Amino acid sequence: MIDQGLSPEEILKEILEGFRFRILAEREVSYQCQCSRERTRNLLVSMGRKEIQEILEEEGQVEVKCHFCGGVYCYEKEEIDKLFDKVKDINEKRENKK
Repeated sequence: MIDQGLSPEEILKEILEGFRFRILAEREVSYQCQCSRERTRNLLVSMGRKEIQEILEEEGQVEVKCHFCGGVYCYEKEEIDKLFDKVKDINEKRENKK
């Protein structure tokens, strides 16, 4: 419907055909991607060290691309090693608390 150039009001009229409605307020709609380097690091951790190491060996770096905004986050071996060392330390501390 948007592709056809219909306004939001026209779309509502079509979807709600036969129903009475009243627009109470209007506001601008915008898209803002929520991707970040921190979120991509969490993704890498969830994939596991073994899989990430395989990618590093094949590609020389790990690249994460956001399919929403097109942002690209690249990670070199040193950064990956630090990331997983930190995860290992956190897990060891949790185990020691038990």
